[in-house]
Amino acid sequence: MAIEQPDKRKGVQPPELDNKDVTRLVVAGVVAALMVVFIVQNTEKAQVDFLFFDFRAGLWLVLTVTFLLGVAVGALVPALRRRRAEKAAKKAGKQK
Repeated sequence: MAIEQPDKRKGVQPPELDNKDVTRLVVAGVVAALMVVFIVQNTEKAQVDFLFFDFRAGLWLVLTVTFLLGVAVGALVPALRRRRAEKAAKKAGKQK
């Protein structure tokens, strides 16, 4: 008497991507590729003066850190706005 194991892949479909998602992915890929080319072409040393910090670093490193910080801020701001809107909607729903 064999016990039939359920197929774990059944019902698991890859997420559907609409045109907006595909466009975002393509734009993100192009921007990332351009950033890599820009970084590779700028390998000399740069003087960095930020607040109390004063140092020399490879321009590629400064550009990479700046790019990553920009990506992080770009991801956080919409998430925080969405969270604030959800809280406001929840609060408005409780007041009714």
